[in-house]
Parts: sequence; C-alpha cells; structure tokens
Amino acid sequence: MLFVQKCKKISFWVLSTWAVLGFLSLSPEAFAAEPRVSDVRIGQHGARTRIVLELDKAVKFNVFTLPEPYRVVMNLPEVKWDINPDILPENKGLLARMRYGLFTPGTSRMVFDLKGPVLVHKIFLLKPLEGNYWRLVLDLEPTSETEFLETLAAKRAKDRKDLAALVASSSQNLKVPQNRKRVSGQTNKQASTPPIPPRKPKISGKRIIAIDPGHGGIDPGTIGIGKTYEKM
Repeated sequence: MLFVQKCKKISFWVLSTWAVLGFLSLSPEAFAAEPRVSDVRIGQHGARTRIVLELDKAVKFNVFTLPEPYRVVMNLPEVKWDINPDILPENKGLLARMRYGLFTPGTSRMVFDLKGPVLVHKIFLLKPLEGNYWRLVLDLEPTSETEFLETLAAKRAKDRKDLAALVASSSQNLKVPQNRKRVSGQTNKQASTPPIPPRKPKISGKRIIAIDPGHGGIDPGTIGIGKTYEKM
C-alpha cells in the first residue's frame, strides 16, 4: 500500500514537472492570441481620406455607415489596442475624430465620426513588406446626402436578403419528424394545444417610463443640438 502511494506521488510530480516545462517552452506568440493594433494613420489623397491600421496579423473586418451623425463603423475580431488614445488623429480630411474599444466579447469596434456624408470607396488588407506590419486600408470619399442614404438603404436591403436566405437555408437543413403516432380515436383538433388567452396587465396608480439611450458598446448614439451625446 505504501509503495502504491509513493508511485502516485512520483507520477504526480513527473506530470506536474512536464506541465510546467511545457508551459515555459511556449513562445511569446503562443500567448498573443489576439491580433494587435499598433498604429493608426490618416492621409489625404485629393478629395479622398485614407485611414490605415497597422496590425501584427491578418484579420477579418466588416464596415458599414450610419447617419445622424455621419459615421463609419469598422468591426474587427477582438484585438489588443497598442495605441495611445491621447494622440489619435482627428480633424483631418473627412474625419472629425475616432474612438475604439471592445464592442462585445469577441468583437472590437472602431467608430469614425465624419464631417459629412461619405462613401466607402475601398477597403483592403495589405501583406507585410520586409517584416513590417499588416495594413488595413480604408478609403473614404465625399458624397451627397441623397447618395449616402440611397447607398445605405441598398446595403441594408442586401443584408436583409442575405439574412432571409441564411434562415431559409438553415430551415431546409432541419429535420422535422414525420408520421408521429396518434392516440387511438384522437383527431387533429383534439391533439392541438388550445391557445392561451393573453393576460390583461394590472394597472396600478404609478406609471413607469424606461429610458434606454445609446447604441451599446462604445457607440454613444446621436449628438443633440447642443453637441451633447445621447449616451455619456
């Protein structure tokens, strides 16, 4: 019995040692699971404004526009922000200012406040050159309010269509059981569940007004006449 206990202690010590050595042998890159944003630059190319993000690895991205006020929103996978928020570029070209942060777990977001309506001319990812960083490039160009709203409406219509197609495709893959056995003598009408009548709310003497400002995450919502944000 004593020999078995000693063997268990030795086995535990050996496994623990191997676990620690394996942990210490991991490279720093193994711990840096999240992509890192190391810099953001703004450039002016004629009427267009170029925004460049430097990253240590390639990422997926999604960009869309919002009105009132005019904004471009960029969603990224959750990243590590290795940039100084106090020296962010602002008031350059079409850009008024920018902000960034964690939108939801797994998703980081950058919001670019604009001086007016814009179109996303191009967005693309450039591979590193000679050991440099990946570059995510966003080109914006000025447009009219009408064209901005028309482009926004077309984008939202496409998103709804894509979502409907995804839902339809998913529903086709669902297997609905057929030929369910019925109880002898039971009709479809008897087998169906009777509808539950809606409950009438009890009205007390007090009325409650709920206020839910903002758009969630780092987006403070719209800006009022007095230049105050919807959500502080």
